[in-house]
Amino acid sequence: MKRPSVGVIVRVLLSIGLLVVLLMLVDRQALLQAFVDMDAQLFVIGLLVYALSVGVWSFRWLLIIRAAGETVGYVRVFLTTLVGLFFSQFLPATVGTDVARMVELTDGEGTNAKVVSTVLLDRLIGLISLVIMALVALVFSFAVVGGQESGIVFLTIGAFLALVIGWLVFFNRGLMRRFNWVFKLPFAGRIESGIRNIYDSLHQLQKQPRMLVFALSVSFVAQIIEIFSIVFIARALNIQIPVVDFFIFVPLVWIVTTIPISISGLGLREGAFAVFFAQVGVSSSDAVAVSLIYYVYHLVLGILGGFVFLRSSLRRYAKSTAKVALEATDSVSH
Repeated sequence: MKRPSVGVIVRVLLSIGLLVVLLMLVDRQALLQAFVDMDAQLFVIGLLVYALSVGVWSFRWLLIIRAAGETVGYVRVFLTTLVGLFFSQFLPATVGTDVARMVELTDGEGTNAKVVSTVLLDRLIGLISLVIMALVALVFSFAVVGGQESGIVFLTIGAFLALVIGWLVFFNRGLMRRFNWVFKLPFAGRIESGIRNIYDSLHQLQKQPRMLVFALSVSFVAQIIEIFSIVFIARALNIQIPVVDFFIFVPLVWIVTTIPISISGLGLREGAFAVFFAQVGVSSSDAVAVSLIYYVYHLVLGILGGFVFLRSSLRRYAKSTAKVALEATDSVSH
């Protein structure tokens, strides 16, 4: 239990440290003025567009859930996604979002292999679409990024190769059988059944190419919509660069924020926005303002997810209390 706590503390400190350093480097007066002069109407439109992207993301997950044979409605999936966003405020974004979704979708009563497999595949498809978008962005931005930011080129290509090789290896049953020795290690045998069930569920899902292609297409749509929400933020701050620049640089920002060293990408995201958008003449203070408002969008939906989680927690508590009371009544009557 101590190690995760230390990891979270380190990430929080890194997030704060990165933000402090960044705020020391930018024009703080200009940053504050950007917030003061922001167009409130465009801010709200951007928030609604961002919420739409989350809705499309939820639809992608629903496709995978239905392919796994689970009968869950879209509203339930969307609300569960909001709960995931709530927990990503306090934990590393991927871990917090995915674990919360696994638990919430099963109504807090443990997790089954099918639900876990849908969350894992949903995350994997999201990463694949992100890396593909980043690779396309690199093609169009190589003249700008290639010389000065070659690290992002290697990171993106490395992520793409890792995903392709990992997919081919992971879903090759013959190769995976060679790792059966892992379950002979101390305590590993206790989780063998659960791991095998999750693997079997994932293996069945990846045998559905039409679903995978459809889910990947939906993922691209969700990410395009999310980029437009950032365009609205920029316009609200009176940043008038071409829309195409956002499609070039935002996927690269997303790649940077996948590095798991901060909470919700704080600090990393702001620094990436400042570095990349400086290439097209956006001041560092304006770029950081865009990034912080973008985070506010995430925070707003996360807070909504917090209310959803509170409601479901109270419902589960009432249900468990009623069950205990009923069992006590039955024991007395007998």
